[in-house]
Amino acid sequence: MNVLEIKKFSKYGAAFGIMISMVRGYVEGSKLTELLDIFDQSVSKLNVEIKVALKIFSIIRLGILYHLDYINIMDPSPLYFEGGIFKSEFIDSSNLDEKHIRLNAARSSFDLGCSLDQLSGRLYQAMFLLVQNDLTEMLEGIAKIFEKSLILKYEGFCCSSKNVKISDGEILITNDVPDICDENIPGSVCYDVILTGHDVRCVPEAVQFECELNDYDKASFYFLYHPAVYYYFLAFQLHQRLDDKKNKFKALGQLEQITKIVKNENDGHRALNLLGYCFSEVGDEEKAFATFRLSLQMKNSAYNAAAYHLCLMVMKHIPETYLYLRNV
Repeated sequence: MNVLEIKKFSKYGAAFGIMISMVRGYVEGSKLTELLDIFDQSVSKLNVEIKVALKIFSIIRLGILYHLDYINIMDPSPLYFEGGIFKSEFIDSSNLDEKHIRLNAARSSFDLGCSLDQLSGRLYQAMFLLVQNDLTEMLEGIAKIFEKSLILKYEGFCCSSKNVKISDGEILITNDVPDICDENIPGSVCYDVILTGHDVRCVPEAVQFECELNDYDKASFYFLYHPAVYYYFLAFQLHQRLDDKKNKFKALGQLEQITKIVKNENDGHRALNLLGYCFSEVGDEEKAFATFRLSLQMKNSAYNAAAYHLCLMVMKHIPETYLYLRNV
């Protein structure tokens, strides 16, 4: 999405432009911390909604950086991106005494993000807990999303002119009017999940494919998921690990329905890739193949992870002896 396209969207586009500048510049933790202080102290005339969007993004990025530091301490092997080695900007990863400090700092950042955005904020937190394999706390955190039914104003780019409804344990895309229309009450707004190639070690496996390829795609330095799509993907992953077949297939069915709505929108092929991955996880190769093929029809590019998912599916059916002879 270029600058002109961003301007076609709502005032959130202004905040989004600043966010992406931060991602493109690989803003380190110290600058993010300074930025948060500015947001707290500023008497800027920026719209409240925009300031909150920027603050949420800064807090979440800070949490991801702390989480990456923790992972680098536990596994100090270098992280490659754009032909170079990503090194922690916070600490010397050889200092093992820092691991709990960094993990707690990451947790605190994600908790604060939840207080500002009860949907997308909780999804970042859920992703963090999934990677940490803290499934009990993840289950409790997701449940908090549904503590009350409401309609949120959707200020993202993965679905045009629609809002998000939270009701009866489901997250739906709707055209219904949000419960709160006052722009000075930021809690009535939800945003896309925004990730970058930097986050490859902090995300579930299916998303790692997107991170790796995003680093090589010079035309894009971020990618997006609609919050409803990402919720059902995370719910599937959670119930898969808990071996809860009933809720796992329920989440998969809901992910399929939401993906049908957003597949033709911005980054819709990525939603299809998550769906195809989940079909593959449950052994439904026919649906997985069809979904990845549709993704490639939506975006026929070497940077579309669907091509690599399809290759992995095909390789499962090739005898190992043949692969060995071919040096594959």
